[in-house]
Amino acid sequence: MQYAGTILVNTYDWLWVITLALVAERLVPIPPAYHPSQLLNGLSQSLQQKVLKPERPASQQVVAGVLATLILLLFTIPLPLFALAASPFPMLVEWLLLTLCLQWRPMQQQLTRFATVASSQKQLRRTLLSRWLARDCDTLSELGANKAAIEAIYLRSFHDQFAPLFWYAIGGIWWALGYYLILQLSRQWHPRLRRQGHFGHHLKTLRALLDLVPQLIWAGWLGLTASRRLAKLNLAVASQFRSKARGYTLAMAQHRLGCDLGGPALYEGRKYQRPRFDNHRPPTASDVQLALKQINWHLMLLLSLIWTGIVSHTFWIVFAG
Repeated sequence: MQYAGTILVNTYDWLWVITLALVAERLVPIPPAYHPSQLLNGLSQSLQQKVLKPERPASQQVVAGVLATLILLLFTIPLPLFALAASPFPMLVEWLLLTLCLQWRPMQQQLTRFATVASSQKQLRRTLLSRWLARDCDTLSELGANKAAIEAIYLRSFHDQFAPLFWYAIGGIWWALGYYLILQLSRQWHPRLRRQGHFGHHLKTLRALLDLVPQLIWAGWLGLTASRRLAKLNLAVASQFRSKARGYTLAMAQHRLGCDLGGPALYEGRKYQRPRFDNHRPPTASDVQLALKQINWHLMLLLSLIWTGIVSHTFWIVFAG
């Protein structure tokens, strides 16, 4: 029995770090205003203002964006590198860094409030939503706000929870940190905002490549845990998205909730057409609450199954061997 415990502690230390990071992020969420990412956001905005010249050719804006990204990465990487090298407990530092990469709880709290606010308080609901979206929220109708909230829940829960954990499990803390930094910069330099169309395009492409495999896995997991028949999935619409993995994730969300998703979105007054999942039922505030519950349940169930498999395998090796 003691031997089995030793194996679980020493061999699967990465899984302990993941589990404890999830627990810490939920029990002790860091308010966005005090999160270290605010330093990165401030630096990225200042650097953008200095190097981005919208009047210059597109190729020069792309080069400026790439160089700005490299500068910020070279500035931020030495800090965790020094912390890991200097600490006598590197796994503790990894746990802290991974916890900082998981910024889901603050959004969950605000969107829980969004779902409970009366529909007549349109401006308050838009304000709660605008903190987490790059798209225009000031003109969203009740239906549009609910739809945007549900899409944000399923997509940002992937980016802010599953993807960092996936890359940590695959490549360790440096892959998780690298993904987190690319994610934050791509949000700051969103290519659908007018000034940043070329400046942030490389980050969008890089993030799409990093998202491809884990987001397909996430979408598949959402589909496997659905109670409705998978035959009803509208994969034809999902395949029309530029990012197929993103489309499949929204397809699974629509399949689970049974409400309309997708459709056009405004960014700084410009309309971007997107495929629409039409289920002939507009999304409601109760769908937002259900989406929040489902996301937490999906992740906890997946982690529980991984632990069950590892513990069972360990005991089988010890007692059968």
